[in-house]
Amino acid sequence: MQGLGARLLAEMEGHVRRSGFHRVEATVRTANARGLVLYRKAGFRIEGTRRRAVFIDGVFHDEFYFAKLHDEPSGPSE
Repeated sequence: MQGLGARLLAEMEGHVRRSGFHRVEATVRTANARGLVLYRKAGFRIEGTRRRAVFIDGVFHDEFYFAKLHDEPSGPSE
């Protein structure tokens, strides 16, 4: 059984495809291991790093910039 995050992501992607969008983007903090696995399994690819992108509890955190193009094959990447 899929986890909640995977189910929500699949539902969102279905809506995106039905709406005719070509590209989906997301940012994930580099330390968010579960988020990184989720997006990679869904076929997203890292396109870049946003250094010191968010400030949480007095600490800056980096983010990966992810994207998925709907004309590329799905599945794990990188």
